[in-house]
Amino acid sequence: MMKKHLSVLGLFARSTLLPILGLLLVMGAVEFLFFHMELQNALTAHDAGVGDGFPQLERLLDRSAANVWMALSFVLITAALSLTGCQFRTATGYTLRRLSVSENTVLLWQFVYNTLIYLLLAAAQTVICYGLCRYYLAAAPAEAISNQTLFLAFSRSELLHSLLPLSDLALWIRNLLLAPALGLAAAIFPYKQRNGFYS
Repeated sequence: MMKKHLSVLGLFARSTLLPILGLLLVMGAVEFLFFHMELQNALTAHDAGVGDGFPQLERLLDRSAANVWMALSFVLITAALSLTGCQFRTATGYTLRRLSVSENTVLLWQFVYNTLIYLLLAAAQTVICYGLCRYYLAAAPAEAISNQTLFLAFSRSELLHSLLPLSDLALWIRNLLLAPALGLAAAIFPYKQRNGFYS
C-alpha cells in the first residue's frame, strides 16, 4: 500500500526535481554575478572618491535585483509544479490511474511535494543571500562595516527580512502558512484539469 503512495510522490519528484534544482543553481549564479558587479562598481567608485560613501549592504542587494531573480524563479517553479499532473499531450492521468490511488490521494501527495519545493526555494534564497552578505563583509572597506552590519541588513532589507524575519513573529507565521498555501494552490490546478474543470 505504501509503495503506491511513494510511487505517486516519486512521479512528481522525477518530473520536476532536477529541473528545479538546476533553476536554483542558475538563480544563485545570476544573483552572485549581478551582486559582484554592483560590489565591484561600488569599490571602484569608493577608490576614486566618487559618491557619498560606500553603499550599505541592503542597498547593493536592491541594486543587484536579487528579489527580481527570486520572483522569476518563483514563477517558473510555480508553472512547473502546476503543470505537473495535467493531461495535455502526455497520459499523466492514465499513469496516475494505473497506480490505483484515489484522486484525493494524488492531490495530497502533490500538495506535500509542492510545499517542500516552496520551502526549498525559500531556504536556497536565504543561503544565497547570506553568502552575498558574507561576500560584502569580506570585500567592503573597513569603515563601511561593523559587527552589526549583517543584523541591520536583515532588519532593513525587505527581501532579507521576509526570508529571515528575526524577531518578527507575525512574519514567521505568514511564512509558515505561505508555503502550504502555495503548495495546495499548485496542486489543485492539475487536479481540476484532470477532472475536466479547465477543458
